[in-house]
Amino acid sequence: MMSDISPLPPNSIAVSGWAHDASAFGPLTASQKAFSLTDLEAGIPLREGKERRGFRMSDSGFAASIHSEQDETDTNRPEFGSGQGLVSGTRPSGVMLSRSEQSETCAFSRPELQVRLSRGRNPGLQQVSGNASIYARALAAVIADTAEPVTLAGWSTGAMVALETAAAYPANIDRLILFSATPKFCAEDAWEHGIPAANVRAMIAGLRRDPEATLGGFFKLAARPGRLTAAEYEGKIAVALRQGEKNLADQLRYLMTTDLRAAVRKITIPVTLIHGNKDAIIPRAASAWLADELPDSRLISLPGKGHTL
Repeated sequence: MMSDISPLPPNSIAVSGWAHDASAFGPLTASQKAFSLTDLEAGIPLREGKERRGFRMSDSGFAASIHSEQDETDTNRPEFGSGQGLVSGTRPSGVMLSRSEQSETCAFSRPELQVRLSRGRNPGLQQVSGNASIYARALAAVIADTAEPVTLAGWSTGAMVALETAAAYPANIDRLILFSATPKFCAEDAWEHGIPAANVRAMIAGLRRDPEATLGGFFKLAARPGRLTAAEYEGKIAVALRQGEKNLADQLRYLMTTDLRAAVRKITIPVTLIHGNKDAIIPRAASAWLADELPDSRLISLPGKGHTL
């Protein structure tokens, strides 16, 4: 993925897309911090970490826990594409930080990446407005713990999290670089650059019923117009399955309900948007909309490239 794109600046923090781990950025983040959505949801954003404690953000703050299974009643078969994009949210239910002023410290396997999540005592975590998702809050905590302003990068769902974080917690972010981005994943009457929410609900149900088939259909669509080798296909499914059905379903709910169209207008820092014009998951028109709305932005279109660039 992204083999033709220059590496990110040394001060970058990057967030990958749904069902991918931090290695999705490949050589772009060889010397930077790169996190998956599951890293952020777990409260342990480490690419290199070998020892992980199972933290979950909940109404009582951070707590060591094991995610429980959540039933889905939607039995529709997963549908992919429909000629437009694929997977857009407010926060997933049951995974919010505490509203109290109490700080909780995440125990990371590398002490230098230990961060403190606080709603009242850390200026870098002062939220501008609204209710930020668990992903934005965890990412903001990492950014607040850095000594210098960062370039925040995101791909696909990770680009949405980067947009949300920059709008809600702008401190210490000096630039955004967004790959295959959208402010809203699911279509509605006033937003045509997405897919029906029913498709995403079907994917959530599909993860419970037949996770390999559901993930496989997504990865094949994301690779278009290219094709995955058998080894690449099996490797991507294995990486996704390790993240767990519960985490993957939470992230799809985030995509399904998030609408950042109003929030992005708060972003004034420079934004670079990079989008393939053959993207079968998120149409290039979504990035074009962002380029029109953001005051300091530029859109780079990559001919012949799909969602994974």
